[in-house]
Amino acid sequence: MEGENTKEQKAQEAMEKYMNPLPASLVNLIEYLHKDLTQLPEWEQDLVQNAKRSVQYRIRDHFEASAITRQKFVSMPKELWQEAESGLFSLAEKPRKVLGYLPKQELSRLNSIILLPLKTEREDMRAKLYDMLDKMRASESDRE
Repeated sequence: MEGENTKEQKAQEAMEKYMNPLPASLVNLIEYLHKDLTQLPEWEQDLVQNAKRSVQYRIRDHFEASAITRQKFVSMPKELWQEAESGLFSLAEKPRKVLGYLPKQELSRLNSIILLPLKTEREDMRAKLYDMLDKMRASESDRE
């Protein structure tokens, strides 16, 4: 049993030479998806789930348009890269990493898809913070 595990690890390491590096935001999203999302605030749960769905739909659209990408995944068991219930691309990266097989341009697009809502959310929260600070500065009781 242990020999099989070592053999699989060596095969994975050999295949990783042909994989593209994942952008940090995509790695962070994958890590978030392995957490218990119910412990997060509702706004954060929504943000993570929306980012996941957007990435999955983009990958689905890419698969439909790119025969080269489809060919890379055809030899792999679907359980490694596809969610059973939805049929969409799995972002689990377990038991084997597979996202790196996507082209660099596609990984860059996925990075943009993840970062745009986060940037928007950050700007919204910053605006709310500035509004609260302005109200506090305008308050007579806070001036005393």
